[in-house]
Amino acid sequence: MGSHGEKHEKHRQRMIQKSLESGLEFMPEHEQLEMLLYAVIPRGNTNELAIDLLKKFGTLYAVVTAVPAELMEVKGVGKRAAEFLHSLPDYLGIVQRSQMFGDNKALVLQTTEEMGNYAQTLFNHKMVEAFYLISLSHSGRVIRFDKISEGTLDETAVYVRRIAKRAILNDAAGVILTHNHPGGKMIPSVSDVQSSREIVESLHILGVKVLDHIIVSGCEWVSMKELGTLPYSV
Repeated sequence: MGSHGEKHEKHRQRMIQKSLESGLEFMPEHEQLEMLLYAVIPRGNTNELAIDLLKKFGTLYAVVTAVPAELMEVKGVGKRAAEFLHSLPDYLGIVQRSQMFGDNKALVLQTTEEMGNYAQTLFNHKMVEAFYLISLSHSGRVIRFDKISEGTLDETAVYVRRIAKRAILNDAAGVILTHNHPGGKMIPSVSDVQSSREIVESLHILGVKVLDHIIVSGCEWVSMKELGTLPYSV
């Protein structure tokens, strides 16, 4: 290892020791990002790379919510590092759902708050619009969730068929629809109400009840059922 390598290695050791003594959460943002990069960049100067990333994006939040192609515009950020940073919000959602399950292998969603909190973990600040279907048993146990679409929806009919197919394959008694509004407004659009109506009507024929449609934005969510904008599900 050359002198530069030894210098970087000693710097990393000091950073790790600092995080152990003072706590990672109390370190400056550029040092937090620098240490995150250790996971995918085993050698080299991640300090300068972290500073460059923050110069371009502004905050750690903006870095991890950026798409890989944008991250790779920063010199020194390769495909692996970009994909790692971009995946961090998804890992946060995984941890949150694991916490909800606790020691149980089954998670039951019964209240609007439980449904909304679970739905929120599927997005974790996604910057593109996505739509998920959460399938539940008769008792409200979560069977699984499925990503139905991501990005702009081109054809509602295809969307409805895909949801119906997944509900049947999951043997769902009830489902929760959920999508995000990356722009921040959580008011259901005319399209949201119309697509919900079509889904409710289609699933009713199959004997599957739509329990709610949750709209998520950041750490907040709203229930279309509570707002009175979810078409009646028999």
